[in-house]
Amino acid sequence: MQCAGLIPLGLGDMPHHFAATVFTRGCRLRCGYCYHADLVLGSPSPSDWSWSDIMATLESWRNLLDWICISGGEPTLQPDLIAALTDLRGLGYRIQLETSGTCPAVIAKILDNQATAKRRVGK
Repeated sequence: MQCAGLIPLGLGDMPHHFAATVFTRGCRLRCGYCYHADLVLGSPSPSDWSWSDIMATLESWRNLLDWICISGGEPTLQPDLIAALTDLRGLGYRIQLETSGTCPAVIAKILDNQATAKRRVGK
């Protein structure tokens, strides 16, 4: 995944819960009011994080955080988003996905994967 950054701890995305936010690069929209305009064009930066570095960091924070927010840019443009969500679930995190909804097939697949996972564990 193209990860532009990680905010380690916040209460803004999930009130009353400690959460970290992962920012992805790229978006199809060019909204004039976007406050993440630097992420929209998807150009890599030397300050970008690798997914393995994000996972190592989040693994070390497992006892401190409840939620991970995936934001952007537009996360559903990332070809390995579903694998990344699986990685996060494997660490026990609850996930918030911030999306514009411009990739409905990806969202449907994520929801289907979540429903399948719940049926497998009997929830």
